[in-house]
Amino acid sequence: MDKKELRKIIKNKAGALKREYVISASRAICERLFALRKFAAAKSLFVYLSAGKEVQTDEIIEEARASGKEIFVPVCVAPGVMRAVSLSGARLELNKYGIREPVSWEREAAPGDLDLIIVPCVSASKDKRRLGHGGGYYDRFLKESLAFSACLCFDKLLSDDIPEEPHDLRP
Repeated sequence: MDKKELRKIIKNKAGALKREYVISASRAICERLFALRKFAAAKSLFVYLSAGKEVQTDEIIEEARASGKEIFVPVCVAPGVMRAVSLSGARLELNKYGIREPVSWEREAAPGDLDLIIVPCVSASKDKRRLGHGGGYYDRFLKESLAFSACLCFDKLLSDDIPEEPHDLRP
């Protein structure tokens, strides 16, 4: 099965997830993330702004703020290209995909300046293969960074059948 077909199947599974599951599973994933030494040690965090039935990241943002981390979020500036912009002072709006995205911001960080990168996915495998949303944004971004990265995925959306291509990076 190719990525496009698998993405469609997994997105249908995600659409069927109950709200209660999304909330409780997101909370459990966040607790596992907070327990990592890499999270505690990170001074800067790059995290996606969750939408729909993705692993919810608002709790991660709150915990990062409470522990004094500088928080950066993605903004897509061209096809396949995103930048890390500071959430502090950013004005957010919904983009054409219904995702909160900064439309104005005060500061950017280079991928190489970040300590921890939280990566979204449609699905992931236990051996760290990741099925993204299909734009290659995170593969290009991660290629420019040596930061520790963590991919967040619900157990119900894990898959062992994720095809991998030469340009794919494992978080």
